[in-house]
Amino acid sequence: MKKNIKFDFKNSNMSRVVAILISIFAIAYFVYQIYMFTYVPYDTEVALVHKYTDQIDINGIVLKEEQVLDNSTSGIVKYTNMESSKIVSGTEIATIYSDLNDLKTAELVKQKQKQVDLLTSTEQKKQEIKNNTQNITSNIKQQQVSFVQALQEDNFKSLNNIEYSMLEQMLKQEVVINGDISYTQQIDNLNSEIQQLSSTISNQGVIVNAPVSGYFTPKIDGLEGITYDVATKDLSVDAVNNILNQKYTPDTSKVGKVITSTNWNFLGIFDAKYIEKLKEGNDVDLVFPQNPSHIINAKIEKITYKEGDEQGTVLLSSSNMSDAIVDLRLESPSIILNESSGIKISKSAIRIMEIEEETEDGKTVKVSTPGVYVSMGQIVKFKKIDIDFENDEYAICSVQSDKDYLQIYDEIILEGDDLYDGKPIR
Repeated sequence: MKKNIKFDFKNSNMSRVVAILISIFAIAYFVYQIYMFTYVPYDTEVALVHKYTDQIDINGIVLKEEQVLDNSTSGIVKYTNMESSKIVSGTEIATIYSDLNDLKTAELVKQKQKQVDLLTSTEQKKQEIKNNTQNITSNIKQQQVSFVQALQEDNFKSLNNIEYSMLEQMLKQEVVINGDISYTQQIDNLNSEIQQLSSTISNQGVIVNAPVSGYFTPKIDGLEGITYDVATKDLSVDAVNNILNQKYTPDTSKVGKVITSTNWNFLGIFDAKYIEKLKEGNDVDLVFPQNPSHIINAKIEKITYKEGDEQGTVLLSSSNMSDAIVDLRLESPSIILNESSGIKISKSAIRIMEIEEETEDGKTVKVSTPGVYVSMGQIVKFKKIDIDFENDEYAICSVQSDKDYLQIYDEIILEGDDLYDGKPIR
């Protein structure tokens, strides 16, 4: 006799397995639905705000009012300041020595004379120093901090002055500690050394003073003859390119030159595709690549361009003279037209679509409208863009409140075949 066998699914292992399989299936189905909802079979990018600089790169020459000094550099030249600097008429620029030994001896004499002056001043002010002791220690600490900072910043030019100031404070401290101290003997010894060293100098050196006020520089580039009148006689592209492409030899036979005016010009070549952005009389910012943080105010004086040419010329003027401009000559700066922000779009994503729009007289016309396709849930949607700036790689469009325009965080479709407004994504 056969017995009927019944399984108790509630208590058997089989019921657990079935329950687990059903749960896994449900989770997998749920994940699949999410994947199908979010999956986009196109390469996309998220529309984000990007800061940009609308600029025009130019190539040209800086034109300055310059006076080359007549003094010959025959011998060894010791410049008072090797860097470009602002000076007044009569300022000592350099000293010319007959040979290197004379120069070294003369420099040693100057150092010892500086020591004599400091010791003499301290000796004469001993009583005054004793009466004013409160800041000496703090001043020494401050000079120590300045010395370390100068080393860390590679500002070796300031080390001599810091060293002199620190020595001055330490001498004051010595006077306070030892009130009977005298520097007379040290002064006499130094003066004796100075006299002996000076007697060995065959030529005391010829001092060169600035004949006029302005900005002095020891650098002579050989283009000093390219004055404003010479360069602007012919503003054609060929004439300007001829100036820029000539070979020039720096002149090392003179001590240097003085820039006699703060007014200067820049004559340059620009790509003709930017012609609509340049207007005579407009104020612009000029930035040179050597010093991108230094923005120079300039004015567009003249634009020369022939229809159909690939290039044009632009003449700029500025009264912003500084140490950073003195030695500029053949340069490739940028004219900064605008700095702003907008939605950044890859050029590959931009499309042109014929959209019907109603005119003021009520007629409907088709207008070629730039825009991009975006992924909107399950469909492709065309959204218009208003381009403010573009280059070969991307465009920047303004942020619009109108929802028919591209919005921040929209998912832009970069590439795709047979895209159209309303196309199902799957």
